[in-house]
Amino acid sequence: MRFIKMKNIIIPFGFFIIGVFFVVTYTFVDHSFFIQQTMKNSIDTMNKKLVEREKYINKELSLIAKELYSIRDNQLFKDYIDAKYDLAKKEDISYLFEKVIASDQEIMQIRYIGKDGKEKIRFDRLDQQKEDYVLIKELQDKSKRYYFQNSIHKEEKVWFSKLDLNIEHGKIEIPFKSTFRAILPIQSEGFFDGILILNYFAEPLLQRVMETPSHDAILIDSENYILSHFENNKNWSRYQKNSFKFNKESLAPPIVSKELDLPFENRLTMVLQLKKEFKQSEHQFYKTRAIWVIFIFSSITLILSILIYFLLRYFDRQNVSLEILTKEKKEKNELLIQNSKMAAMGEMIANIAHQWRQPLALVSMHCIGLQKRYERDLLDDVYFDNFIAKVNKALDQMSCTIEDFSNFFKPNKEKQSFAIDKVIMEILDLVDKPLRDNNIIVCYNPLETYEFIGYRNELKQILLNIINNSKDAIQLNSIENGKINISIKREENKLIIKIADNGKGIAPEIIKRVFEPYFTTKHKSSGTGIGLYMCKMIIEESFGGSIQLSNQKSGAVCEIILKDEEKVWQ
Repeated sequence: MRFIKMKNIIIPFGFFIIGVFFVVTYTFVDHSFFIQQTMKNSIDTMNKKLVEREKYINKELSLIAKELYSIRDNQLFKDYIDAKYDLAKKEDISYLFEKVIASDQEIMQIRYIGKDGKEKIRFDRLDQQKEDYVLIKELQDKSKRYYFQNSIHKEEKVWFSKLDLNIEHGKIEIPFKSTFRAILPIQSEGFFDGILILNYFAEPLLQRVMETPSHDAILIDSENYILSHFENNKNWSRYQKNSFKFNKESLAPPIVSKELDLPFENRLTMVLQLKKEFKQSEHQFYKTRAIWVIFIFSSITLILSILIYFLLRYFDRQNVSLEILTKEKKEKNELLIQNSKMAAMGEMIANIAHQWRQPLALVSMHCIGLQKRYERDLLDDVYFDNFIAKVNKALDQMSCTIEDFSNFFKPNKEKQSFAIDKVIMEILDLVDKPLRDNNIIVCYNPLETYEFIGYRNELKQILLNIINNSKDAIQLNSIENGKINISIKREENKLIIKIADNGKGIAPEIIKRVFEPYFTTKHKSSGTGIGLYMCKMIIEESFGGSIQLSNQKSGAVCEIILKDEEKVWQ
């Protein structure tokens, strides 16, 4: 009793400890998985962001190129070029350029440079934050600048300069103004005639591209100098007092980078990392989630532990009555099995008597013949030897009968492989004499060998019981030409043995009760009512199968369904 009380405490407590351990372990494993998955998702997202940024910049540059083509194709511009920069046409072209710079606040400068490299007309916006723009009167010579020199031999197609800082009078403008140029070489009558240039403030475009709520962005050139950095004091690192290059080690993973496919003269690479605040918020979310998971599941485990404690106490109270019921059921089943064996043994003894009747009669007849020859002094060695041989043959037949019946009752609870058709033939040999005495014919012609793994003698007991029931039904109903048909077929992993007779069948009101223990339709002196119950119990427990009884036109049909999990049929 003391052990039971300790068990009732130890088991729920152990369940609670194990439950909490698994919850905590799961939380740590999930945390590791969460970090890996977050890393993977972040890298995938950042790669998509880089592709999106690349597409966005190319789209913006494409619109700028269209703007230049639109100016070139404008009639006012064509007239100006055809008039060889005639001052009379300058007012018209000034009006056109003014409209263009006024339409887009990100345009820093619009100008036309003649084939001699000198600016012919130029409008400047001095401050990107203001709408003010001016017509520049002090025009400059740009014949030495790379964008002019490079344009001389280019096709009449828009190309883009480097993304760089603005230079005025050969010096970088202070404060820094990032810019890029869209340049369209102009040809007249097939010859180079100058360039049309749009200078853009690069900062608005960079802000749109670089600023994201969850990622820090860095833009670097092919020499690893920083053009734009999420920390503004690191922008344009080449031109700072102490110039420096981009160091990847200064960033925290996850980090991704991509060389952007852009039409700028300089090759640009964008680098992204996950924002520190964003990572912290994700980790904080997970920590909060983990705390709640541990709390909720620990609470559930505690409740279940308490429930288990009370259930164990309840089961302990019920244990005595359950043991009594189990013992009674076991004793009842053992009694049924013993009664079944005794009934089967009685039938076997009767069969032995039938089997021995003929050889005993032969022995008796040969003994009478021997006595008469002896009395008449006709006994010789030949007759005596024949007598001995015939008597020995009869005795051997009796010995075989005893051996067959002893094998039938030999206990064997080990599964073995056997041929079911041979088992049926052995049973038919055992009951051959009683069946012939009652004029009953058995029809059984197996077409193949059915190998099976199971309990051979238990199957014999089942088949003997069913065949004897068919014999009794035919005998009870005085059927002159009794017939028992036995067939075997297989379906998937099942083997079906069908035994049908012409004994007029089973009454509908009792067919549902035939498998109940101690239910019988025979006289008490000839039936115990446990045969079919035992058959059903053996088939279900030893063979994992089932047994079914039904009626046909002339009699009853019994189907024995055996499951063969080993699948060794041949």
